[in-house]
Amino acid sequence: MEFVAVFAPFVVKELANRARSFLGGQHELRSDVKDKLKTLSKFLLKLQCVVEVTEGKTNESQFMVQWLKEFKKLVYEVEDLLDTFAYRELERKSSSTIKRGLRKVSNVVRHKPGELSDLSSYIKKLERLDADVRDLVDIIKLNGKSKKLSLNCELPTGTPKKNKQSFVGREEEKEAIINFLLNTESYGTANVPILPILGAGGIGKTALAQEVYNDEKVKRHFSLRMWVCVSNNFNVGRLIREMLDHLHCHDDHIDVEDLDELQEILKKKLSLEKLLLVLDNVWKETLRKVCDMLEDCAPLCHRNEGSKILLTSRLERAAEWMKIKHPIKLKGLPEHDYQSFFSKCAFGDADPDRHQRLAEIGQEIAFKLKGSPLAAMTVGELLKDKLKEDHWESILNSDIWEQEQGHHDIMPALTLSYLHLPCHLKQCFSYLSVTPKVWELFYNKVIGMWMAHGMYYHHDREKRIEDIVKGYFDALISKSFFQSTMKEDVYSLHDLLHDLAENTYKSCSLRIEHDEVKEIPSTVQHLSISTNTLVGLQKNASVLKNLRTLLFLHTYSVNFDDANLHDVLKQLRSVRVLSLSYCRMEKLPGNLSDLIHLRYLDLSQSGIKELSDGVTKLYHLQILNLSQLEFDQVPAKMNRLINLRSLICSAGVFSKVRGIAKMNQLQELMCPFSVQNDPEFDIGQLGDLKELRGCLCIRNLENVDSKKQAGEARLCEKDKLVELVLHWEYVEWDTKLEVENEILDGLKPHGELKKLCIDGYKGNISPSWMVCNYGLDNLVSLKLIDCKAWENLPPLGQLLQLQVLEVSGMHAIKEVGCGFHGSSSVKGFPSLRELIFDRLPEWKMWSADDIEVDLFPRLQNLRISECPKLTTIPPLPATLQRLQLFNLGLIEFPKLLARTSSSSLSSSLAILTIKGCQQLQYPSKWLIEQHECLRNLKELTVFPCNKLDGSLVKNSNKFSGLKKLCLVHQSSMEEENCPSLNTKKYENL
Repeated sequence: MEFVAVFAPFVVKELANRARSFLGGQHELRSDVKDKLKTLSKFLLKLQCVVEVTEGKTNESQFMVQWLKEFKKLVYEVEDLLDTFAYRELERKSSSTIKRGLRKVSNVVRHKPGELSDLSSYIKKLERLDADVRDLVDIIKLNGKSKKLSLNCELPTGTPKKNKQSFVGREEEKEAIINFLLNTESYGTANVPILPILGAGGIGKTALAQEVYNDEKVKRHFSLRMWVCVSNNFNVGRLIREMLDHLHCHDDHIDVEDLDELQEILKKKLSLEKLLLVLDNVWKETLRKVCDMLEDCAPLCHRNEGSKILLTSRLERAAEWMKIKHPIKLKGLPEHDYQSFFSKCAFGDADPDRHQRLAEIGQEIAFKLKGSPLAAMTVGELLKDKLKEDHWESILNSDIWEQEQGHHDIMPALTLSYLHLPCHLKQCFSYLSVTPKVWELFYNKVIGMWMAHGMYYHHDREKRIEDIVKGYFDALISKSFFQSTMKEDVYSLHDLLHDLAENTYKSCSLRIEHDEVKEIPSTVQHLSISTNTLVGLQKNASVLKNLRTLLFLHTYSVNFDDANLHDVLKQLRSVRVLSLSYCRMEKLPGNLSDLIHLRYLDLSQSGIKELSDGVTKLYHLQILNLSQLEFDQVPAKMNRLINLRSLICSAGVFSKVRGIAKMNQLQELMCPFSVQNDPEFDIGQLGDLKELRGCLCIRNLENVDSKKQAGEARLCEKDKLVELVLHWEYVEWDTKLEVENEILDGLKPHGELKKLCIDGYKGNISPSWMVCNYGLDNLVSLKLIDCKAWENLPPLGQLLQLQVLEVSGMHAIKEVGCGFHGSSSVKGFPSLRELIFDRLPEWKMWSADDIEVDLFPRLQNLRISECPKLTTIPPLPATLQRLQLFNLGLIEFPKLLARTSSSSLSSSLAILTIKGCQQLQYPSKWLIEQHECLRNLKELTVFPCNKLDGSLVKNSNKFSGLKKLCLVHQSSMEEENCPSLNTKKYENL
């Protein structure tokens, strides 16, 4: 099937709005230019209506197809022109911010003569297209039967939740695979036993393999598990590199090109491991190469005892080729299981019994899905959008089912799901056809690319662009167009869905793979290169001017010649997304600055030794990825990138970027901001970064001189921050306590903050905003670390939401009194779940006698360590599950408050660890007396246990839940008695 869907209609509307934006008072344009922009906007809005009506329809009129192709081409040309206008404005604005207040800068934007003549030309073309609209309307009216495929372009009102991929049935197959993995029987002729999982596309091979991969018994059995997607882009070197990356050994192979050397590195890493390797999605074209690899690849053929390999493939004869007699062959799910699974997908939380007619229609639809879980999930989500008979019947009676199909073909089902996507999701989904099959969809990378191409409708100006586009990604997850992988925030596109994306975007997108040389059509806008040669690209240099995406992927072995790359870049007139990741080169070409439309630039792991000044002229740039790169210096004018929203780099690189205050669109600082005694690196640089969110870490606060200077960071205005880390380095020079106290006072965070860490603070008192609880109501985690002069803890018990509190390295703390537990209005740490006191050498007393409320009503974990002078602890709550007491001066055990039950009093305490508390008197007696209260105790460790007598072991049967008892004598410093126990039998006690 061929589609006439071109792009989302809101793209045209946004372009019209952009044309009108140049008419505002901040731009001084000639009156004739303003008139032309008004005319341009008018035509775009008029023709947008045609795109809305035709969106999603199949190709039934060549006239309509041709008109839309011409309109699409013209829209992109207009977009480039308006983007150039905006670039001139950004260029002027960037220059004007070099020295503020030095002089008044003219608002006049200087355009080149050719740009203005292009504007006139585009308006004439729009006029000609507008003249054909009447004929198009007649065609659309005649094409009535396609109307059922035309949907609105309304955007979601909220962010859809990410749904975990469902798994149903296959119990026998799962058990058989697990038995294979856990026993010692060998399959096949390969050195490592292999079990293939075979079946048609979308039948659930990968889902079954994932279910087994994540089984708890399997996790315990294998010391190392690795998952590698193979597909048709097979390369032994790539697979070995992926395996090394999985082992966090990226630096070990980044500069290695020799295959034997790569194998030797992997062999050393696997030498002591019992390995489970999953080779997912092995194609017919690559099966023989995979078999050869398993026989010849040194790290795999010299296996450790117990290592196993699972392999998934559509190829039914794969087992025969591999000489494996008993593979797992998957068919469609049994009818009962499938109908139940499909019903869950289609009805969600709704009760099918209350929608009897829908349930009947659903059974008929399910019959068309070939027992495929993938089809059930995608079509089920489509039905769940509207629990109405007319909607379900339109799906059941769609002409799409009549497409020619094989016995296991589910493409009609996937096509229906695609056609009923909102237009913005169609555009985002189809764009991914430029990526290779089984390419890892990194959440933030894909979102960045969609943003760079403007694939969003900014209908809510209060909402951040990133959040809108993330909503699109999450929606495609919830509709089962993306599948989760073994890695966090990494997703995949099923082969069949990738085929669908290619079909919907075939004239716009192209991939060059397997060292093939392809002719690049002039209509291609998005191109990816996954080969070890640039011959195909160099032969098509003349058509690169239309590219809006150029991705170099899996090109570990490509060494870029500067001249060749220069020739490629000079052809890129419209590129928005450029990835040179892993491309081996020494430096960037000087003409990089000519890519004035560029918004996404990935140079990660490219090997470049310096960042050229040309980067600083990419004023439209939104995302710059410099990960795994280090430079002696960065361009002095890096802060001219005033549109940059994300800078991904090492802490060393970030610390060299001067004057980041001008980069006020930055959304998150991936690295700590280090304060320096330099105006372009002082804490005031953070003041204008109003969009910061996520985590902000500020280091070297010892270089802040006053409360006024601290206030210049304007932390109290950064309402989008979730986490804040304030860090002082140790310095030998004397500090004035009064000044240090005021500096922390000036670093007051916003009340929306969730996590706060204060590390190395040199003052001796608490900041006023912590004592009086001015705006910390949302704090859930607080860490006070190595604040060695701080004398008294503030009333932290008043923090209603606080769940985690750590106090460590506070050398001046001598007493923790009632003030710590809260103020007059709120007391007792009502939400605290974890409490840590560590390295408080002068702490002597923890008093809670005057507290009238229950302390710590939700506390689960308490650890007190390295407090040698602490002699008493208040009564501990019944909710406590883990108690760790290390190197304390305790004389007696703290009292355990019991939870009242129907039969007895008991504590929730399950794990008790006591180490180094040598002043404790009669620990055996206390433990035995408390056995009723300790009925939930599962693990008890005492180290050293010299004061324990034999009565504890003799009475161990009183601790009915005890599973582990570990007693270590100081004389031997060995665990002499550490048996594993069950509730009935105690051994070696």
